[in-house]
Amino acid sequence: MATKKKTPRRSCVTCLKWFRPHPSAQATQKTCSEECRRQRLLALAQRRRERDLDGHREQESRRQEACRKRRVERGGPGLEAGGPAPMSRSTLSAEVADLEREIIGKLDHEARLSRSWVVGKLRSWLGQIDQNVDQGGSEKPACHAPAT
Repeated sequence: MATKKKTPRRSCVTCLKWFRPHPSAQATQKTCSEECRRQRLLALAQRRRERDLDGHREQESRRQEACRKRRVERGGPGLEAGGPAPMSRSTLSAEVADLEREIIGKLDHEARLSRSWVVGKLRSWLGQIDQNVDQGGSEKPACHAPAT
């Protein structure tokens, strides 16, 4: 009876566990699993980048520039042909955005009036904003229960 020749065991270069390489990759397999292989490739890429950091930065800059150009040409999301995309305001509440539009509209109107009058109006608007901020941005009073 013939005995089957076993592949020699090797130590994984990532986790140092013993494994038997696949028969077709006996001479070249370095890792025991896909996860170890992924970790090894990431570490190799990081070392290559550290050796030529300036070259990698230039290459990344060119890659981003080409990507932005392609997105503008096809009218992709976030970039219009006329210029950069507007800044995201997802963290601002709708009330603050509405208040900003209202103040800008009022300032445009008041720009035609005297400076001292505009300063007085601005102070009154800012006083209203401070009251709203103290109440958490709501129009209702801060107290929940009526006074007895």
